[in-house]
Amino acid sequence: MQRKADKDINPVFLERWSPRAFSDEPITQEQILTILEAARWSPSCYNEQPWRFAVALSEEKKKAFVETLVKPNQAWAGGAAALIYIVYKKTYMQSGNPNEWAFFDAGASWMAMALQSQMMGISMHAMAGFKQQKAAELLGLSDDYAVAAAVAVGRKGDKTRLPEQIQAMEEPSGRMPAEDLLIDF
Repeated sequence: MQRKADKDINPVFLERWSPRAFSDEPITQEQILTILEAARWSPSCYNEQPWRFAVALSEEKKKAFVETLVKPNQAWAGGAAALIYIVYKKTYMQSGNPNEWAFFDAGASWMAMALQSQMMGISMHAMAGFKQQKAAELLGLSDDYAVAAAVAVGRKGDKTRLPEQIQAMEEPSGRMPAEDLLIDF
């Protein structure tokens, strides 16, 4: 599918999509740190910066990570060069009160990561399909932290490497018109 915006926007928004097929090309620690640097500059409520990142680059860590995913994601995510869990702190650092915006802020960090990686020729696929408790246990998280998303990272690969039932989904998706997203009040 050829994506086309209705308005004049930066092409990086149209070029970014979430593949499931990744090449065997490795991603370096330096590339991961560059992507996380972009996330570091994301906006957050009271500048709390509640996001944290657990990165799996080694085969051993990737294998443990994949075991926390739901079965459909296990079928392809292990082929990524790196896997990242986006974690967020559920309370404010100063007061200890619940931070109702931490999940939203973690989402902002994800978008910064996704756009930075796209500009580097690296793709990302965020997943909600993971076992929250199992992921938290793997990462050794205290009750003050939660996992927002799992992310597969790598260079796009050949979709024929995917299980046959997943290959058909391996293309950029369209979007609803902006006018349909407006709430009139």
